[in-house]
Amino acid sequence: MNLLFTTIIITHLHPDAQSQHLIDAFKSFGNIKEAWIPEKKNTRNPISYENFGFVQFENEYECNAALSSMPPFILDKVVDVHLAKINPDVKDTIYITGFPESTKASEI
Repeated sequence: MNLLFTTIIITHLHPDAQSQHLIDAFKSFGNIKEAWIPEKKNTRNPISYENFGFVQFENEYECNAALSSMPPFILDKVVDVHLAKINPDVKDTIYITGFPESTKASEI
């Protein structure tokens, strides 16, 4: 399976969202291999934490269907959906969201 084209990242999740909410919101687009929401590790961080999660589809066609649809509501909150940029050579990947598009990697 090619994770590069089968996984979406969902941002602006409601704080109470769980993996099952992601499955329910995206199952109409195809078979979901996995859905997960990373745990918050440091709740004392003064930087606001943006809730996000991932959905991995069985194939890229299902993933593209989810990407081209209207953003769903999860727990009465509209979310943003993007293709997850996953580097298969890196075992521990950190996803950072919420920066303006003009932000350069060297500024993070």
